Amino acid sequence: SEKLGEMYAKFSTKMAIFAEKYLDVNVMAYLKIFISFWQIVSTFDVVYLVKWPNELSTIWGYASFLRFNWITLPGIGCIASGLTYRAFLMSSTLVPLVVAFLLAVPSLLMLLARKTDTDRFIHVTNSFWYYLLLWAFLIYPFVSVVSVEGFNCKLIGDESLLLKDLTVACPTDNKGSPEFIWAVISIALYPLGLPFFLYWIMVYFKVPELAQTKIDDATLHQMVVLYKDDIEKSLVSKIAAFVGGVGEDRSEAVVKHRAQLMFNQARGDAAEVSYAAFVRCLDQNGITDPDDDEVEELMFVFDDNDNGTLDLQEFEAMIQEIVHRASKLSSTSSWETL
Repeated sequence: SEKLGEMYAKFSTKMAIFAEKYLDVNVMAYLKIFISFWQIVSTFDVVYLVKWPNELSTIWGYASFLRFNWITLPGIGCIASGLTYRAFLMSSTLVPLVVAFLLAVPSLLMLLARKTDTDRFIHVTNSFWYYLLLWAFLIYPFVSVVSVEGFNCKLIGDESLLLKDLTVACPTDNKGSPEFIWAVISIALYPLGLPFFLYWIMVYFKVPELAQTKIDDATLHQMVVLYKDDIEKSLVSKIAAFVGGVGEDRSEAVVKHRAQLMFNQARGDAAEVSYAAFVRCLDQNGITDPDDDEVEELMFVFDDNDNGTLDLQEFEAMIQEIVHRASKLSSTSSWETL
């Protein structure tokens, strides 16, 4: 059992490495969608009693191999041609269960050998779940069609006959017949049972929680991006960047010196800086169309004598506060910090 489990683990590892190396995740997703689409479409000529155009029938005939109907494979098809409907129904619906059991054998052997605390057991078990779900994905359309065909009957003369095999009476007329009982079991196992099984697997492995976590992380990340974008566009960040208050030397002496230079530029020949002079200074230095409310709020807060203008001391205090505020915003706006 240990050797069989080791061989299975090596095979699974090689398949995983091949998929990771040569197949992009998106390619696999698109491939599954492609296969699912043609698996469903290729059953139209079987499920619906409609005279389809020859072109469509030809296309669906080419796509029928994606239904993974092993009964029609060369060799098997010759044997299956002589099967009764009952034998065909049971073989078509039992083979998937046999394959699923064979996939589980390595894990079961290691479980019986009580080697469940090894990394190899975990790897083999994970491989079993992966290939079991892949197998279910491949055989679901074909086995589902075979299961429901047991109720697809047609009235011919006075008799209701099974459309799949006109030599068989409709199973729904004899609810105690083996065909009817097995068709009901098959429908419970495949068309109805497989979706519930897959849902249980997702719940067991907490896929909904993982998906919600990814959605929450993506939402939070986008909020941070928008927040950083708003910060970079704010008047505070623009002024701080202009005086070199973010990303450079933020020592008080440097900020004070640059504030003095900006004050002298803004006031011109006046003794103090007015609202209009400050806006004009910003415009001259590339900070165009500043938010009027934000400019007024800044100047109002630091206009200690309420004369509508700022002297050098008030102006320096405003610039220092702007640099301090921009520094705090910059330090809390990174994704790593959050």
